Amino acid sequence: MRIARATVGEGLRVDGGRGGGARLKAGATGVLKINVPLLDEINGLGDFAIGTRHNWTACREGESVAMVKIMPLYVPEAKLLSVENLCRDKGRILDVLPFRIQKAGAVITGSEVYKGRITDRFADVLARKVEPFGVSLAHAIIVPDDVEAIARAISELHAAGCEVIFACSGMSVDPDDVTMDGIRASGADVIMEGVPMMPSAILGLAMLRNVPVLGTPAGVLRGGVTALDGVLPMIFAGMKPRVADIIAMGHGGFCLEKYAF
Repeated sequence: MRIARATVGEGLRVDGGRGGGARLKAGATGVLKINVPLLDEINGLGDFAIGTRHNWTACREGESVAMVKIMPLYVPEAKLLSVENLCRDKGRILDVLPFRIQKAGAVITGSEVYKGRITDRFADVLARKVEPFGVSLAHAIIVPDDVEAIARAISELHAAGCEVIFACSGMSVDPDDVTMDGIRASGADVIMEGVPMMPSAILGLAMLRNVPVLGTPAGVLRGGVTALDGVLPMIFAGMKPRVADIIAMGHGGFCLEKYAF
């Protein structure tokens, strides 16, 4: 119980303390954030183990996200103190950050859709993906394959108070796609163009004055779990994605069922 209490941070509660183990459960619905280097360091001390779910996975209130297990019949006091001191000096291992985003918008690009030759499917797919997070797709704007039109629509959604903006297109299949150019033209700072998760690795991440803009490829329309689902939990928890966090998702990026929510 001392180890469990030392490791938990925001949004977690300790349950158990029986049979040499204690479960750590989410105290709220949100995204699990793990200090992986500290977890590795503490697990390297021996005599006990802390096993967790994957970093940045979505979890519901009451779900078990980790377990602390004592392996021998007793643990020296000095080792318990080492864990407590490490967590005091380097921060807690686990946090569950609540989802904060409530309003999203989508810019749907493509001249064929704009002219009515093809029926848009992005709006319905995105609405289904964001609903479990308590987010509504408040606006959807259809524009042609034009850099300035895309940039204007992104700016319009930003002015309308959208806290996340999806820029949807055929990025994964069309070499002439200008969606990322439109994102840049809106004034957004591109963090990454392409992520180490499959399918839909051609996903763009940008920030427009603290609002995430996600370049969303056509692969998202195929259904199932994609790279977009991998980044949504941290996005909806109000996190600004770091390049290092996204790169680390390559470990397990081919088994995206872990990100399903």
